[in-house]
Amino acid sequence: MEDFMKMRRLIWVALPLSLAAGCVQSHRAPVVYVPPPTTTIVAPTSERSVVRVYPPATALETVPPVTTTTVVPTSSDLAMADTIRKMFDADPSFSSATKNVQVGVYHGTVTLRGTVPLREDSDELQRRIQTIPGIVQVDNQLEVAVH
Repeated sequence: MEDFMKMRRLIWVALPLSLAAGCVQSHRAPVVYVPPPTTTIVAPTSERSVVRVYPPATALETVPPVTTTTVVPTSSDLAMADTIRKMFDADPSFSSATKNVQVGVYHGTVTLRGTVPLREDSDELQRRIQTIPGIVQVDNQLEVAVH
């Protein structure tokens, strides 16, 4: 009886494991090697004696390569930009009025682009930025949003 119980327990453990292993094996995709397709180019042929006239080849225009310049901000530009960001964060109502404004700082010149709800918001932003030490000029390109 004890042997029967051991055999029964072995079957209960081994049967699900073997079924699971067989199931996993049956779902694996077969590995098949297929050589890459070969391309055959066929020259145009015709039974008719027709003269084909092609337009003359045009000279290729040489375009000089595009050179890109990398602008590396100075530490003072980064400090001024950080001061402007902190100014936005300090006043939530001012921050919401200027949420569509992009600010760029290059050699002390601050460029403002985007939209503000009112002309007064644009003027206030420019006035606040001009009070930051190191700001040389403010290029205000802001537009008033049309409601």
